[in-house]
Amino acid sequence: MQRIILDTNVLVDGVQDENSHTYRIISLCIEGRVQAVLSHPIKKENDLLARQLINDEEYLNIIDDYYDSADLIQVKNKTHIIEDDREDDKFIQAALDGNVNVIISSDHHLLDIGEFQNVKIMSPQEYWNYYKSQNGEEHEEWQEWLQGIGIQ
Repeated sequence: MQRIILDTNVLVDGVQDENSHTYRIISLCIEGRVQAVLSHPIKKENDLLARQLINDEEYLNIIDDYYDSADLIQVKNKTHIIEDDREDDKFIQAALDGNVNVIISSDHHLLDIGEFQNVKIMSPQEYWNYYKSQNGEEHEEWQEWLQGIGIQ
């Protein structure tokens, strides 16, 4: 099973848009099809920003479900790689200690790295396409759309 980390900006923005790639990725985690990984510093940042930026209780409940499905790990790694924003190092550190395959972010500090020690760093759309191609689901959205308009 793939192990992923969602950057805070992706989680907070994506959970509020039910048509977003991130919302679908969060659903994959909650359904147990992908394993989300959290460290205590990441969860603390997620909680802080979610409570500040999200007013809808339903979306906050989805974040709580996401937390419940996640593997909460202790991080010992002190790798420093992101010179311009040291706060982003926590995602790399957790990925290395949590055997994570992919960090999903929209932050250019992380995206510009692309990959670090076999951890891929992707945007939500890149990950969604990657996940679908890895699981033979490339045409699922088209089939759903065609069914929705009555063609299939």
